[in-house]
Amino acid sequence: MTGAASFGTGIFIEPGGGLAEKVDVEQIQLIGPRAARVVEQDTAGGKSFRDAKRGWMKVVTVGLVLLAGAFALAMVGVRGDADDAELMKFKMGFMAGPGGPKLWILSDLLRAHLASGWALGSLAAYAAGVVAVMWPERVGIMGIAGIGRLLASVMAVAGLVFGILVSQRAYDVHGLLEVGYYDLLTWLIFLDMAAMILVNMRVAGIAGRGGYHRLAKATGGMMAVQVVGMLMLMVALNVLRNAMGFMWVSAGVYAVGGAGVTLVGVFLVTRMGWELLVRRGVR
Repeated sequence: MTGAASFGTGIFIEPGGGLAEKVDVEQIQLIGPRAARVVEQDTAGGKSFRDAKRGWMKVVTVGLVLLAGAFALAMVGVRGDADDAELMKFKMGFMAGPGGPKLWILSDLLRAHLASGWALGSLAAYAAGVVAVMWPERVGIMGIAGIGRLLASVMAVAGLVFGILVSQRAYDVHGLLEVGYYDLLTWLIFLDMAAMILVNMRVAGIAGRGGYHRLAKATGGMMAVQVVGMLMLMVALNVLRNAMGFMWVSAGVYAVGGAGVTLVGVFLVTRMGWELLVRRGVR
């Protein structure tokens, strides 16, 4: 037996042997349930940031921070530009969360000379954050998950390009987009919702990668709450008439989901940051 051998009630692990792969689980169960649980956790493998690559954790950590910074910049821009206090509060609700680029809200800021800088900064931070968060841990066959990461990155970069084009045309009244405002708004809302779903699914995947499966499920639930909020807004804009109360509820629902995902992101940044510090201290 090369990896481990049992002698009485103890276990001897040979140098270079892997307990997770070599030990006889049935023998461990005879020792005690606690030892069996330890072995089961070790044999699971790939469910902790402890076995994640340092480079990948650094990139993902920076990405999560950039995503948080993106919606913080957007909030500052909206707060400084909105003339109507009620409208500003409504927009703030849909700013919450690191998911979508918030293009349907930022489109107004992009056309304003004084506030376009905040909007462009938000979109730039969002694009960089999405690319970093979507960075693959291992290079291999792309698969469905890889296609989703690539699509999210393309959408984020496309949102930044859109923002640059709109902000440049804002200086020329005749160069403004000829598409109707509400028609454009509908498409931007759908884009924001699709991007939000892809990014939040990735955040849930990162939580699952670290072994926080309940947290991953909670992130999926918060994502569903945000989708409900967006759909409620679409109903209010396209079906109902004079439905400001319904719109306020939709903003609140979206904000609750966004706040939940934000807390998950903060936890993941803290956890991976701590793991990186521990590894650096060991060296």
